[in-house]
Amino acid sequence: MNPVIRAQLREFAKANSISLEPEEKQFEIYAIFSVLSGLLGETIDSYDVHLDGDEFGVDGIENRFKTFRHYILAGIGLHMTRASNVFSMKKAKLAATADAIIKLCKDEEGLKTSVINVVSIIEIRLKEMGITTQERVRDTIRSETFAATFKERLLATDIQSK
Repeated sequence: MNPVIRAQLREFAKANSISLEPEEKQFEIYAIFSVLSGLLGETIDSYDVHLDGDEFGVDGIENRFKTFRHYILAGIGLHMTRASNVFSMKKAKLAATADAIIKLCKDEEGLKTSVINVVSIIEIRLKEMGITTQERVRDTIRSETFAATFKERLLATDIQSK
């Protein structure tokens, strides 16, 4: 871990009385705090959205989905904002969006469903393109064309439905 981040994590853990927790859990709570407090512009209680265990959580994406992690995060973000620019949202809309993200993070089954549905959109497109090897997958998902198709299909799908 970067020494600066480690020092910040140590200070955060001390200030939030989580120093006795494993470093991985401290980091997950710190990451949640950093992302959501930056989005909301105000302090939040990281425990509100932290899920115990090694399953799904803000950074708990299953290993088989790691290649798609940026698309998963972007997909859930695009879905929650309906592709709106969060920087141009009114404060009430931004707060409602943040509340919806927190609610989804607290709902482990809902989060799993959203992740699986985002991955399904990616996998269907890769199959249509005949992409099968991991190297070709990585190259393909980096293209602007793939990203544009992903966004279009994602916005036409309710990723929170089973």
